[in-house]
Amino acid sequence: MACPVLLIHAENDFDIQISHSQRLFDEILEPYLEQYPYSGDKMSKVHLDTEEQRRVVAEVSAKRRQQREQLITDTIIPGLGKISRFSRKDKGDVTLLRSTWGGHNRIINYEGVMDVTRKVFEL
Repeated sequence: MACPVLLIHAENDFDIQISHSQRLFDEILEPYLEQYPYSGDKMSKVHLDTEEQRRVVAEVSAKRRQQREQLITDTIIPGLGKISRFSRKDKGDVTLLRSTWGGHNRIINYEGVMDVTRKVFEL
């Protein structure tokens, strides 16, 4: 997708948990992080088979945490919530607004949400 992406989710949305939007944000970020050397099936096991596999996974996990810290900018806005953002070269920024208020159907009425939307899409 070659356009900015804005995900908006209220912390107090009890119909759809905020983890859904966080997962979407994380999935869009995934190609920009170092990949694990083992298949998803292998990674899904609670314990990897060898000490070497566990060491490799620990190293990749540490690199991924560092990359996330470098790629994602978090901004806390009192009274609004947390904005997480990262840039995709030639594709536009990806922004996740985790508002502290708004619920499932009322979030669009939240003034700060409109301001963030206007800024992300340069309206």
